[in-house]
Amino acid sequence: MKNRDILLDVIGEADEKLIPEPCSKKKKSRIIRWTAIGGSICAAVLVACFAFSRMNKNQEEFSGPYGSFAEADERETIKGSEVIKSEVTNGGTGYAGYMAYDASEFVAPNPWKPETEMDALPVYKNLAYTSFYLSEEQMRGIAENTAHALGVGIVSSELSYDNYIIPDKEPVEQKRGLYCINVECSDETSIQVNGRGEIHISFNEKKLPSGYSFTYNNTTADEADAVLEYLSEEYADLLCFDNPLYYSYTHRSYSGDESREYYVYNKTEDYVQDILNFNFCYARFYPDENGGIGGIWLSNAFCTSEYIGDYPIITVDEATEMILNGNYYSSVPVDYIRNGVVSSEDISRTELVYRAPSKDEYYQPYYCFYVVLDSEAKYEKSPEGLNDYGMFYVPAVESEYLSDFKPGHGYGG
Repeated sequence: MKNRDILLDVIGEADEKLIPEPCSKKKKSRIIRWTAIGGSICAAVLVACFAFSRMNKNQEEFSGPYGSFAEADERETIKGSEVIKSEVTNGGTGYAGYMAYDASEFVAPNPWKPETEMDALPVYKNLAYTSFYLSEEQMRGIAENTAHALGVGIVSSELSYDNYIIPDKEPVEQKRGLYCINVECSDETSIQVNGRGEIHISFNEKKLPSGYSFTYNNTTADEADAVLEYLSEEYADLLCFDNPLYYSYTHRSYSGDESREYYVYNKTEDYVQDILNFNFCYARFYPDENGGIGGIWLSNAFCTSEYIGDYPIITVDEATEMILNGNYYSSVPVDYIRNGVVSSEDISRTELVYRAPSKDEYYQPYYCFYVVLDSEAKYEKSPEGLNDYGMFYVPAVESEYLSDFKPGHGYGG
């Protein structure tokens, strides 16, 4: 997999009464106020809830790694008015895409359905855009909550610092800041919490009960479902999902070797909340080389984001017209596109996603198109029938609210 974006999708049936009204109408939104233990500079930030259904319970009831940092705060939905940037940030080398014999191999269920009409979707400002954002106190609190959920004690901790780039500066500036806290636990479990609110738990020889198959390349879809059902129950206190929905999918290397991914998120009865939960708040389990549990990644982009409003969005048909006219963002080299232009015949799949967590300035909806690339242009020879699917993004927010994306200007590449 070439420095790829994580595929963010979920399953769910749309109910018309759960679909947002046009943003001119007021309604309650899923917003909470971020607070830190002992009080912090973050007290005024509005963010959405990691496990929103649990926040109204007794404060003494443990509500997961992020729960103790939030208190419920119902707010009216805001109509988005601030002009925002839509440009996609591509980090590292390579380009975003997936290798597969067929696009169905890496299809994960997405709650967004093209037949479900929506007038607007929430947009959030990425507060970790110009720094690692979370304070030492906040990261330490999340780490302690994580250890508590795992039922282990903390024996030591260490802070790590790193450089980060200040964008939109000429020349580009770099600053040094607190990146993460690394915690060692009594059972040799390691916990890392970074300034973007991501948690990485690494286990030492954590075995599964007999009968489960948990591997990257030797586990079937049914076996993956079985192990994810077990893991969702085993780590229920850590996930704090009222209704965990698990899924897996595969992608391949240039040589055709399979690699399976394992995910869980919290399914609700709210169509938009499901889209947000899957893209912002999820857990990824990964195996070790012996088929045991190597570790868990927990993502919660809400804890470093600020809700700025619900913005009008375009339809998937409008987005398709844009990509065919060369209006899109992608890290795929033009030489890898058949005839240098995206055609409708090469679009294998389309979905609506939020690129979160990411290094973009805003968390906003995009239509993501998976396009079959020119196999003859690849620099490595791959097995017969193995396709390379490049990822192309078209902003879903109407262009009048975007400062850097105007259809007809040809943003391809």
